[in-house]
Amino acid sequence: MDQITVPARKENLSRVLEFIGRKLEPFPYNATALLRLELSVEEAFVNIASYAYQLNKEKITQQEEIIPQEGITNHEKITVQEEITRQEEITVEEEITAPEETADEEITVRLIIYEDPLQIMVQLIDSGNRFNPLGKEDPDISKGIEEKEPGGLGIFLIKKNVDQVHYEYQEGKNILTLHKRMD
Repeated sequence: MDQITVPARKENLSRVLEFIGRKLEPFPYNATALLRLELSVEEAFVNIASYAYQLNKEKITQQEEIIPQEGITNHEKITVQEEITRQEEITVEEEITAPEETADEEITVRLIIYEDPLQIMVQLIDSGNRFNPLGKEDPDISKGIEEKEPGGLGIFLIKKNVDQVHYEYQEGKNILTLHKRMD
């Protein structure tokens, strides 16, 4: 089993896709099958990067929101939290800033390649908010675009482009497993 762990940011998708492509190089895979797999991995990865840690990011943003106060110069500001707790002024240099990603805000992509017939299993693992993407009903694609509610097509595309999709939650981690025949 091979794996790569990257910060949960959309710009890291290319690293993940390159990793998968590199591991498949020695095998005689079907190019269309690879495109379908990449589309599915992209959808899952971007959803995790966008939403898995959203509550953590909202909490940070809420704590760090800066409110201009009367009588304070442009160089002085007060955070919402400090306004409530201390009613003291702080300078710009003392502002609280968002921390860098922590180890908890990562996505691990595990890969197993099976031969004869050539198949690949890709697992996307995160420790973000618990969410089963397979728990939602498939969207009604017969509706016109103006009748359709936003969202839900990504999971639908994943289901249509891979042979099997499985979700589980273990030890505080979301694990989405995709299986795709590559011959």
